[in-house]
Amino acid sequence: MNLNQFVLIALVNFGFALEAKTQSFVKANADSLIQLESIKDFNSQSVNSWYPKSKQNDEEYAYYIGSVTPINTLNGIVGLLQEWGSQNAIVRNLLDTYPEMKKNANKKVSSIDEIKELPSNYGIISMMRVRWCSFLLMEYARQNKQAIYEANLNNASFLMAVNLLNQESNKLLRKRNQFLKDYITTLKASGNDVYIDKGFIYLKIGSSSSGYGTYDNDLASLDSIFKAELKIVSEQISRAYQKLTSDEIRKVKVSKMSSSRFGSDKSKAEFLLSMSKLVSPDAYGILSRIQNHSLFAKYERDTSLQGMWEGFNTVVHESCHHINEFPNSYYVSDKISIPYKTPELFNSNELTKIIPVGEQKIVSRFDPYIIPKQENQGSQRDGIYGLLDEFNAYFISSKFDWELVTQKSRVYKQYPSYKNSLENYRITTQEAFYEFSIMMAWYLDYANKKYPVVYKTIIEDKNLKVAFTLLFNKFQNLIVEVEKPDIYKLGVRSSDDLKKLFKETRNSLQPLIVAGCNEVNYKQFLN
Repeated sequence: MNLNQFVLIALVNFGFALEAKTQSFVKANADSLIQLESIKDFNSQSVNSWYPKSKQNDEEYAYYIGSVTPINTLNGIVGLLQEWGSQNAIVRNLLDTYPEMKKNANKKVSSIDEIKELPSNYGIISMMRVRWCSFLLMEYARQNKQAIYEANLNNASFLMAVNLLNQESNKLLRKRNQFLKDYITTLKASGNDVYIDKGFIYLKIGSSSSGYGTYDNDLASLDSIFKAELKIVSEQISRAYQKLTSDEIRKVKVSKMSSSRFGSDKSKAEFLLSMSKLVSPDAYGILSRIQNHSLFAKYERDTSLQGMWEGFNTVVHESCHHINEFPNSYYVSDKISIPYKTPELFNSNELTKIIPVGEQKIVSRFDPYIIPKQENQGSQRDGIYGLLDEFNAYFISSKFDWELVTQKSRVYKQYPSYKNSLENYRITTQEAFYEFSIMMAWYLDYANKKYPVVYKTIIEDKNLKVAFTLLFNKFQNLIVEVEKPDIYKLGVRSSDDLKKLFKETRNSLQPLIVAGCNEVNYKQFLN
C-alpha cells in the first residue's frame, strides 16, 4: 500500500459524531479511523488545465491544488481529505473557547479591540475552502476521469469519509453562526451599541464606530460557488452514501489508532521538548528557555500524535516570538541573541496605500501581517522591527521543518511507532523568506520617501542591521537547500512570481546588510 492508495481519516480524534449505523464499529472514546485502502487517485495539479485560470487565485486553491504541497498534489483527494479533517479539528478546538467568550460579552466595552478575538472566523473560511477544493477534485474526476470517479463512488470507505467530514463541517458552521447571534445579543444586553452588517461587526462608541470582519461575506460567496459549481458531484456522492447497505458499512475497516494521546500541557511539553532536542538544536534552545511549559504547550490544540506533529511548527514559531519579546532581542541561534530597542515608527499598514493590489496578492502574508490595520500587531505597530521579528520566527520554524524532514530516520529509529504519524510531514513555511524580505524592502522604500527621519534612524541602528544580516543570510542559505530539485518533494516550492518580486525589491534591503558581518565576529559591529 503506498501513499497514493490510502488515507487515514481520524473520526473520533477529529470529534466526528458518527451516525448510528456506524456506532457498532467504534468502542466508546476509541481513536478510530476509516482506512481507504483501495481509493483510485491522481495528482491534483492536473486540475489546473481544466479549472479556469481566472478562478485559481484563491489562497487554498493555490496551496492545496494549484501549487506544490506534495501530500495534496501527489495524493490528490487523499491528501485533501486529510487536510479537511485537520481543518475541522482546528475549528472544533476554536469553538471550544466560545463559552468563555460569552462570559466576556457580559460587560460594556470601550474599544473594538475587546471583541476582535472572535475565534474560528478565518478557520471557518479555511475549513470551507478545503471542502470546496476536495469536491472540486471530485468534480474534475467526474468530468475527466470517469473510471476513477465511478470506482470511488462505489467505495463505501470513501463515501463514509467524505460524508462524515461534510456533516461535521456543516455542524461546526451552524455552531459558529449561532454563537455570533448569541454573542451580539449578549453584547447588546450589556449596553453596547453593536451590530453585524455585510460581514463586519460594528461597535459604536460616542460619535464614531469601528468594524471588525467576521468573514460572513466570504462564507456566503464560498457557499454560492460551491452550490453553483459542485451541485452535481455533491448530490451524487450524497445519494451514493445514502444507498449504502448495512453489510457494506460493516465491511468498512475501522481500526484502533496505535498512537498516543496527549491530554495535558505537561505531556505535550515533554513530547515537544524531547522531539526538538532529538532533531533541532534551535527549536530545543527556544523551548527550553521558557520555564513555564504551558506557555508553549498551549499552542498545541490537538491531543493526537498526528496533531502534535502538525502543530509543532506553530509552537516553535510562537515560542520564538515569546523569547524575542522577553527581553527585546532577535534569536539568531542558541548562542546568539541580538538586543534591540524599537524607535518611533509609522504603522506598516500605511503600505496598503502605495503597494499595488496585484503585488499584495503575490505576497500572501501581506494579509494579515500588513492588512487589516491592527494597532497592537507587532508587524504593523513596530514597523520593520516587527516585520524582522516575524522573519525571525518563520526562519526558526522553517529550519525546524527542514531538520525534522531530513532527520525522520533518527525519530523512527528511537520511536518506531511514530512513523505513520510523521511520514507525511512537510516543510510548509519557507515562502516567508521571500514575503517578509519584500515587505521589509517596501517599508524601507516608503520610509525613505515619506519619513526620511525614520529611515535614517533605521539604517543607523547597528543592532538591527546585525540581526537582519545574520538572519537574512541564514534564512537564505536554508532556502537554497530547501529548493534544490531533489529536496522539493519535501516541501512547498515558492512561486515564480514571488521570486521575481523578491529580485525586483532586494536592492532596497542593501542598507541593512553589514558587509563582513558573520556569527563569529558580529559583536564588533554592535552598538
